[in-house]
Amino acid sequence: MGGSNRPRDAALLNTFKMDVKMNKNLMSVCLGLVLAGGAAQSATADDLLQIYDLAKRNDPTYGAAFAQYNADIEKSPQAWSGVLPQVSAYGEASQNDIDRVFNGVPDTFTNDTYVYSLNLKQTIFDNAKFNAISQADALVAKAEADFNNAADDLIL
Repeated sequence: MGGSNRPRDAALLNTFKMDVKMNKNLMSVCLGLVLAGGAAQSATADDLLQIYDLAKRNDPTYGAAFAQYNADIEKSPQAWSGVLPQVSAYGEASQNDIDRVFNGVPDTFTNDTYVYSLNLKQTIFDNAKFNAISQADALVAKAEADFNNAADDLIL
């Protein structure tokens, strides 16, 4: 029984040796690629954070998402501006020097005039303006989600 398994054992041993030899060659190639890639990577970027920063600066999809995010988040302050107090001030000063002769006597007098005003307007209730605030808040939330998705896509 031992003699009949010998050719089969030898064939398995040869297959094993061939697999080990192929695995060593494959490992050598893989190791070489990793080392070469690591050397090339360290020449351009030291770590993953730098690679991510380079991608953020150079990816047009991410750049467009960032620009859209910045535009959309401005909708909230613009909506709130309609219900914030409106203050205006006005001032004016004038001086008139008047020279006249009255009953043969020269007379000079100065007339000073000052005008000031301060106006304050505050919206108490305007349904359209408060709806605009709610819509702007929803748009900002959507803009944040879209921008986060773009950042996640950049990582992938």
